Amino acid sequence: MNNSILNYFKKNKYGLIFICVVLLGIVPFYINAKIKYNEIQKNGKIGIGKFVEYERKPKTRNYYFEYYNKNKKIRDLIKNPPDGFHKNVGSFYKIKYLDKYENIIVDFDEKITDTVAILKAGFSKEDIANMPK
Repeated sequence: MNNSILNYFKKNKYGLIFICVVLLGIVPFYINAKIKYNEIQKNGKIGIGKFVEYERKPKTRNYYFEYYNKNKKIRDLIKNPPDGFHKNVGSFYKIKYLDKYENIIVDFDEKITDTVAILKAGFSKEDIANMPK
């Protein structure tokens, strides 16, 4: 069996080289994303983020959140929320973030309704007025 695999790769050198190049191009992005996620999960600050936009495309769905970090509004894209989450546009959720990344981890189970906490997180009264009941 090992000889047949070696013979296959000897005949198809360019296919093997192509696969290696593709993997070497993708793997660093995956590792970087995993490192960021683990660091945010471990050392992240707790904050509040607002689900502001749902965008449906033919093969994907994009969910946009906004949050404040040092009085700067940051917008981040989330890809895999729970089913039916698109109905919650305008709601506030508990998030984790780090200053050095603009990525967040959203806790979809913790919906925030405390207006005082939302105002302290940097949002305005207009943001709260648009919150669904």
